[in-house]
Amino acid sequence: MSGRRFSIAFRTLSWALALLAVLPFLGLSGRAAAQCLLGTCTVQTLPGATAGVCGVNDEICIAGSPSNPSGCAGNGCNGLLNCRQPVIQGSFIEIVPGAGNTFNARLGIDVRAWWNVWAGLNNNNPNGRLGVQWTEGSAANPCASAQGFCQYLQSDHARCYIEKTGLTCGGAPYDLGVYSARASVCDGGFGSCFCAQNPQFCGCWRATDQNNLSFQVTPAMLGCPIPPPENCGEGGGDGGPGGPGDPLAGGGAGESPAAGAAGASCPKCVHGGAPPACSQGVAGRGPSCSPSGGGPKALLRYHAGSVGSPNFPGTSVWTPRLGRNWSHDFAERIVIDPDVNRAWLLTRHGTFREFRKTGGGAGTFAYPLANNTPSDE
Repeated sequence: MSGRRFSIAFRTLSWALALLAVLPFLGLSGRAAAQCLLGTCTVQTLPGATAGVCGVNDEICIAGSPSNPSGCAGNGCNGLLNCRQPVIQGSFIEIVPGAGNTFNARLGIDVRAWWNVWAGLNNNNPNGRLGVQWTEGSAANPCASAQGFCQYLQSDHARCYIEKTGLTCGGAPYDLGVYSARASVCDGGFGSCFCAQNPQFCGCWRATDQNNLSFQVTPAMLGCPIPPPENCGEGGGDGGPGGPGDPLAGGGAGESPAAGAAGASCPKCVHGGAPPACSQGVAGRGPSCSPSGGGPKALLRYHAGSVGSPNFPGTSVWTPRLGRNWSHDFAERIVIDPDVNRAWLLTRHGTFREFRKTGGGAGTFAYPLANNTPSDE
């Protein structure tokens, strides 16, 4: 019996080893997410940005194969299989960890260049490899003096990008500009500018542009905690939820309605009835409450996930006195975070108003309405 168990175990181990041996030759799409095939980036003159390419090791065209993808069908110009229009499958912005507590942001395009691997085999057409050129502006400019240019030959699929570094939660959101990309093959190694000036060459009209890509990064994209700008307790003076005398909505006997966005009643709330019930945002925000018996002036308020929460502006000066999520009429204060370029008003409702500095020079504090959150503050 023990010999039979040994035989079964040996056969199981043999099958496992065989499977491990053939995995690299099975469908390669499973490896794509974890594997990046690097290309060669020979021009890096874009201000503040670096071009890069991360190849995807999945489907490729193989000469003589009966199971090639449909994109491999047909012939390229001058009998060169890879001299065919590259296909840009879409654009993306992705965030990767940077140095220290910073982030790197990549604006990129997803490109298919069928027969690209074949071009590098047996010296078939190595100068016809995929090249992607990045320039600033709303349209690709192959002769721009400032550009990022990368070439790639290791697969038929690549994610090509420009990268900006040093992004932080304190600096977000970012508007990093507008860029355009040109994907080309078979330019003979002369580059896109040569082709723009000599469009009669076979490979020079095998280019695809992706224009007017906006490179904007929000705090949410960085995974940063976002202080709540409102809650269901910030009421106006309409006599309904949020009106004077409605402790549930933050009003109180003799209390004047707040101005601006702080006085606007949240339209997406479920009110829980008479105090001490709470109101709850239908989008999943935490409850906001005013305990019964408060007032008539110094109303104490609670808002889940608000002032004093970890990583929010002013937490270090707020929590020693009021702890987390509690505020009252006379607790409002202005804090600077992360530096003098941004100020925050921590409100009596436990919410935040954001003001951004503009203007040059030390001591210049101009906070235009367009830079505020909410914008009507």
